[in-house]
Amino acid sequence: MTPQAQIEIGTIQHRKIVPTLILSLLFVGAWFAFDTWVDVLVGLFPDRISGIALIHTALTAISWVVAGWFVSKLIKVYFWPGFVERQSQKAVPKLMIDILDALIMAAILSGILITAFDISPAMVGAMSGGMVVLIALFLKRPLDDIFAGLSLHIDPAINLGDHIALESGQVGRVEEITWRSTRLSAPDSTSVIVPNSVISTAILTNFSSPTSIKRVELTATLDFVVPIERVLRVFDAALRATIGSGGIVSKPRPQATVDGPAAYGITYRIQFYFDLQKTSEEQARTAVMRHIMVHLSNAGLAFSLPKENVFLGRVRMRQMDWMRNSDRKNLLAGNVLFNELRFAEMEFLAEKIVVHEYRAGEAIIRQGETDTSMFGLAEGLLEVTVKLEGDDKSVQISEIEPGGFFGEMSLLANEPRSATVTTLMDSVIFEITRETAIEIINQFPEIGVMLSRVVAQRQFETSNIIEIASNKEKEEAISSNADTLLRRMAAIFGTALKRRA
Repeated sequence: MTPQAQIEIGTIQHRKIVPTLILSLLFVGAWFAFDTWVDVLVGLFPDRISGIALIHTALTAISWVVAGWFVSKLIKVYFWPGFVERQSQKAVPKLMIDILDALIMAAILSGILITAFDISPAMVGAMSGGMVVLIALFLKRPLDDIFAGLSLHIDPAINLGDHIALESGQVGRVEEITWRSTRLSAPDSTSVIVPNSVISTAILTNFSSPTSIKRVELTATLDFVVPIERVLRVFDAALRATIGSGGIVSKPRPQATVDGPAAYGITYRIQFYFDLQKTSEEQARTAVMRHIMVHLSNAGLAFSLPKENVFLGRVRMRQMDWMRNSDRKNLLAGNVLFNELRFAEMEFLAEKIVVHEYRAGEAIIRQGETDTSMFGLAEGLLEVTVKLEGDDKSVQISEIEPGGFFGEMSLLANEPRSATVTTLMDSVIFEITRETAIEIINQFPEIGVMLSRVVAQRQFETSNIIEIASNKEKEEAISSNADTLLRRMAAIFGTALKRRA
């Protein structure tokens, strides 16, 4: 159900009754005045008795119609939203409103026949019975649909806004239940009109009952050689990152479990939950798969392939080992800080980095501390929090996914930690110490220049002026920040950078 529909449920709009009330008072007042003075008019105009009688009959009939219209309006404005919708917290189906309107119309017609045309109540009853018999004989199928529609409200298997599937294969969201049919909105945004008699007799699945939170299950197979703990860590990080996007909910918690061995590797079962009122299953699956592919790629993992295939070209390794120097180079190459390093520089740095495994909930750096290493995330998910001035409570400002890095300003410029970074789950993190940075920059001074430029650009992209600055202003700001940072780095990393600052 749309947010606008939710707002209108139970809302009483008094202004809608005012025009009807005024019109009703005018006509009923005119009829009452004419009825009071009709005998006087007959005495004054004895030769106009038939005309006076015709006017009286017309005013009586119109008064019945206006009074019935007023009662119908009162019910629509006060009874349906003020009582029924507030009790049920659901929009009243159009069919129920139409049925009550039909009963009011029948009562109006009976009143006109009895009071305006002096037909006896017994005769009106007999006429009504005859009409019912004729309608039942000639309109059997429409009546079946009408009574089936009534049964849908007496025993509400479906409600407006529910997502349902019929045994015939029709799937959609219930938009309206009318006298004869139920209108569904299909996933492709087309309307599907289903007769009520079909709805009432078909086996249907209501995806919105008893709750709109639905479970989806995916399977993925990775090679036998990939440690199970590592795969679960990567999948759990990807699932955690999807929460809030694509309608994915946090409770029940999404999780990955081992299903068992298959022909090409170990199969993992990925379960997550989404809100059917916010998104479709296809959109939820897409959101989850997008995060899974990103996390697998950054971890150097891929789905397993049939082992009997023959590959004529180069095939990517099925997993990376962070203890292996060649894989460390791939890890650094995926980081924006180091992806422009030359082979010798990358080789040197890959030998020097330190790889750590952290458990969930461990703090890697803390706000205000003065340690000098920088870090990059290989696998897992990290939370970045800060304590605001005068407030002891920590506020989450972002999350770091694989491929992200942090702590570079402490390494390059001796700045204290500006935030606390904590693992949200088991994570693999690589560290570059101050000693390693001094050694590589002194051996390859151009790295210091490149790092100052990349860090300055990153700072500019997170500033508030990025949207309003021109290209020239952006370039000048980045160059100025890079020069300032390079001068600060020169005081730390020695004479090799002083000549370039």
